[in-house]
Amino acid sequence: MDKRGTRGIAIGLLLSAICLFGFQYFNPETNERAKPSNPSNKTDHNSAELERLQNDVEDWQTKYEELEKKQMSEGKKEQPETSKEQPTSFELTIKEGMSSKEISDQLEAAGIVNDSEDFNDFLEAKELQTKIRTGTYKMDKNMSYQEISDILTK
Repeated sequence: MDKRGTRGIAIGLLLSAICLFGFQYFNPETNERAKPSNPSNKTDHNSAELERLQNDVEDWQTKYEELEKKQMSEGKKEQPETSKEQPTSFELTIKEGMSSKEISDQLEAAGIVNDSEDFNDFLEAKELQTKIRTGTYKMDKNMSYQEISDILTK
């Protein structure tokens, strides 16, 4: 969607909100119905609802804190395993007939790119999918999509 479409939707929503506000504000029938007929019953009902909601909040907050403690303790157990450094470079071998999707998947598995579909979309947007050359290429984890595509299409 382009800027014009977004602006059109925004203007439509704004005009709709203004119309609804005007109708609500200037229509006397809805204003009279909105006034409570028996305020004491409503207040009792609202205070009971408020108390129930506060109890729910406390319960959920307790559950959240318990889960957070559990995750923290599990995170400490797993931390020594994940602290092993992964290699920062990767050697990619492209064989004849490999698709750009397969290459993107290999790069994601090696940790060179975060999302293979994003990288494949990048190649497609730059029209580089058909320009990838076969061979063996050395890549680093801190390379940008542009740098990787430059290496693959030399």
